[in-house]
Amino acid sequence: MQLKYLRDKKVLEQLNLSKVILEHIERDIQLCEKELDDDSESIITASRYEWISKIINDSYYKKNKQSKSTSDKIDKVVTNRWLALPIFAIIMFFVYYISVTTIGDIVTVWTNDVLVSECIVEPLRAWMESINTAGWLIGLIVDGIVSGVGSVIGFVPQMFVLFLMLCILEDCGYMARVAFIMDRIFRRFGLSGKSFIPMLISSGCGVPGIMASRTIEQDRDRKMTIMTTTFIPCGAKMPIVALMAGAVFGGAAWVAPSAYFVGVAAVIISGIILKKIKPFAGEPAPFVMELPAYHRPTVKNVLRGTWERGWSFIKKAGTVITLSSIFVWFTSSYGFTDAGFGAVKNMDHSVLASIGLGLAFLFRPIGFGNWQASVATVLGLVAKEEVVGVFGTLYAVAGDALELVE
Repeated sequence: MQLKYLRDKKVLEQLNLSKVILEHIERDIQLCEKELDDDSESIITASRYEWISKIINDSYYKKNKQSKSTSDKIDKVVTNRWLALPIFAIIMFFVYYISVTTIGDIVTVWTNDVLVSECIVEPLRAWMESINTAGWLIGLIVDGIVSGVGSVIGFVPQMFVLFLMLCILEDCGYMARVAFIMDRIFRRFGLSGKSFIPMLISSGCGVPGIMASRTIEQDRDRKMTIMTTTFIPCGAKMPIVALMAGAVFGGAAWVAPSAYFVGVAAVIISGIILKKIKPFAGEPAPFVMELPAYHRPTVKNVLRGTWERGWSFIKKAGTVITLSSIFVWFTSSYGFTDAGFGAVKNMDHSVLASIGLGLAFLFRPIGFGNWQASVATVLGLVAKEEVVGVFGTLYAVAGDALELVE
């Protein structure tokens, strides 16, 4: 009964105890948690494992009793109740700092300014003009397809660096500890530690993250995970984060990590709200996970994981974004004039501008009510990375973030 009092408040409610007794029990629970430096659920679990270990140790004899392993010593620090979250925050800051602000940014700038713009766009335009290609075809291929897809592909180096860093953390065993750490937090807000694995997968792409939620046994936890997983910034959102960081915040290093932690905060807030709705009420299922020993990441596993995540983005850029770029180029280059339907010199008179102006009032309250931003936002519902591709096509400038925002 004492265990039930300690872990399940509903049992106390059924006993109809006086307010004084309930306060006394709650005070004892808090005192116990403070003294043992852990939450009640973890205390019960640890006590049970300690009891099991005692029985096992009394049942057999080990010739060479080993001291604590290196993994155990590291876990004493990285899974500490007070140090775990600051350590996780620092690690994620450096992951995003390296991938978005330093190494990833250097390669992305070179890809946008040199590879796409100087080595592909301008030579291709000059060659097509030299063979007397029709102006509309030059516009379609150079300003439409190449500029649109190129503006998105330019951010691929940043994503590959990010995926590389995350795969290293996964392969060395640290991310398994993060799932254990986050379980303590998630449980307070109605989510399970099992939800973290789909959320981790969603950092590459939201769709496989949602698919991974199927492994969660309890229906309530599974549905809550599916509804909250997409708040985690995925690879498709990385070009948008990088674009905003460079154009609006002057390339500040804190922008990308903040996007990640805002996503986690959105997950927690959503968990609090959903927990109050009847279909999602109740306590999450217990989370049991065997923590693997720390080990050196294998090059093969890391590179394979990085390539699989990056390649899925590249394939999308070669299909969905290409078609979107053609649509945006055509509708922004043609419109209805006094002479009828035809090419327009000013994009403000195009078909796309008319559509965008019709939608602009929806976005004016949040500060970007021009038709270009409205069109990019709506097309971003199809694929998030299309936002950058649309701007790249509209302005026919690969990676000029400042001009895109203006």
